[in-house]
Amino acid sequence: MLIDKTKLYTAYFESFFQKDYNFISTCLNEGIKKGEFIIDDVDMLTNNIIMLLKGLLVKSKASNMNFDETQKILSKHVIYLLEQCTREKQ
Repeated sequence: MLIDKTKLYTAYFESFFQKDYNFISTCLNEGIKKGEFIIDDVDMLTNNIIMLLKGLLVKSKASNMNFDETQKILSKHVIYLLEQCTREKQ
């Protein structure tokens, strides 16, 4: 699946991740409007979260991790990223 000469999986996963991108960026923008986040570049942070998700999917599959374990790791890393956006800038 990592080398997709037919582009079948590539198109499917790009569509899948586009929906995630839209959801995540919407949530981040809502957090900014509510004053919960200070984010200079929503697109960059959204793409970082998507890359984290993609990498974790590969790691999860390669390591035979279960859903709960994968979810716990994802949550830990996303929380860390979001905490960086809630600290007051100096």
